[in-house]
Amino acid sequence: QMMVDVSDMRVMQVLSDATNVIAEGEVLQLMNMHDASIDEAAYLRVIRSKTAKLFEASARLAAILAKADANAEAIRKIAMAIESQGGLQAVNLKVAEQYIAALGNIAKTGNTIVVPQNLTDIASLVTTATSVLKSQKAIA
Repeated sequence: QMMVDVSDMRVMQVLSDATNVIAEGEVLQLMNMHDASIDEAAYLRVIRSKTAKLFEASARLAAILAKADANAEAIRKIAMAIESQGGLQAVNLKVAEQYIAALGNIAKTGNTIVVPQNLTDIASLVTTATSVLKSQKAIA
């Protein structure tokens, strides 16, 4: 469930790696179960393959999930800010600023410029700005 909820392949990687190592540790433990002459190094290999790997995986997953939670919270805050009074206007202003900056970069590197026919049409402006920004990122 955790892997699906977070949609992060790193969770799958950590869990699959831990599962393999813990299974190997379990096999080692079963092979040495009735061996009274097992040395300390062999015993520590079992501990590293089971308990230590489980703690390591837990710590890694906690870090991945904490980052996912932080990203989700940041997105929620941005959405709330956009929905607040003046929020959408602020976003439109920021998009327009980036659009103008991208047009400036195009003007510096070429001699052709495309400007929307109706600059008051926000949907057209945002669509054009998005395509210009994508093309600038592709160039950079």
